[in-house]
Formats: sequence, structure tokens, C-alpha cells
Amino acid sequence: MVDEEAAPATLGELRNLRRWLVVAGVWAVAASAIAIIALLAADDDDSSRRPPGAVTGSQLSGVQRDLDERIDALEKQVRGLPQSDDVAKLENRLKSAEDRASGARGDVKAVRTDLDDLQQRVDDVEQRQRDNSSGGDTSTTP
Repeated sequence: MVDEEAAPATLGELRNLRRWLVVAGVWAVAASAIAIIALLAADDDDSSRRPPGAVTGSQLSGVQRDLDERIDALEKQVRGLPQSDDVAKLENRLKSAEDRASGARGDVKAVRTDLDDLQQRVDDVEQRQRDNSSGGDTSTTP
């Protein structure tokens, strides 16, 4: 039974993951922008009524920069994921290695057969030699 958790990701799964990571990043940027705009608009309306310790526009700008940096880092990670041509090259190399291993297996079988045949011939020659030395027939033909 094959463990599905241990199976490697397929090309389609990698594309799907990459697509969803980009979608999540875009949604995060959009949500952050909307939240910041709403906070800035509320800040302009409530600037005179702001309680002590409230968030200022400069603090929001810092948060926005931090979020932008995080989103950029996520986008770089997504771009760093294997591309479809990289996966195809890897699949080709794996197929080539499998073919070579299969060919080597056939070569080993052939060598083993030849070795068994040679061993049988040596055993036959030794047997004839023993028969000849024990007083058997003196002919040397097989």
C-alpha cells in the first residue's frame, strides 16, 4: 500500500499551490490597503477626538511597509518554486536513470547465464579429467 503523504507532488499540484499562494498574497495586499485607507480616513475625521495612545498615520505607514516587505518575501518564495520546465527536466533525468538501471539488470542476467554455462563446462572438463586419470577411456573429445 502506497502512503499518499509520502508521494511526491505532481506538476499540477505545484502549479495549483503557486496559483493559490499568489491569490492569497493579492488578497492580503488588498485587505491591508483597505484597512489602512479606512484607518487613515477615520484618523482624519477623529483627529481632534483621538484618545491618548491611539494609532497614528505614521504608525500605519510603518505597518504598511512591514506588510509590503512580507508580501514581497512571499512573492519571491513563490517565484523560487520549481518551474514546469525544471520539473520536466527532472522527470526526463529520472526516466533515463530508470532505463539505464533496467538495461544493467538485463546485462547482469546475461552475465550470470554465461557464468553458469562456463561453470558447467569447467565441471564437465574436470569430470572427464577424473574419468581419464582413474583408468577410463583416453579420448579427449567431448
